[in-house]
Amino acid sequence: MFQYIVRVRDKTYVWGSNDLEVALSLPIVLVVNNDAFGDAVEIASESPQGAPAVLGILQPGQCWTLVLTGLRGVTATCETDTTLACAILSPS
Repeated sequence: MFQYIVRVRDKTYVWGSNDLEVALSLPIVLVVNNDAFGDAVEIASESPQGAPAVLGILQPGQCWTLVLTGLRGVTATCETDTTLACAILSPS
């Protein structure tokens, strides 16, 4: 397991990058936890072609898990400021 913190303001890559052109083929998952005192964030995924897909809104204190297979990036967008605690897990 790999854990890290991401401060979000505007559009921020939580995992991956817009400069990647291939999708991840490993079966790993990303766990995202929005700070209880933060603000709502819009979570979106990106395919290798760059097509974003809005996955939904993560409210303060909420946590969500998504599979990263087939993606090049996951973004969070917040007009104000919030902090996300993230963990990458590999199912065994």
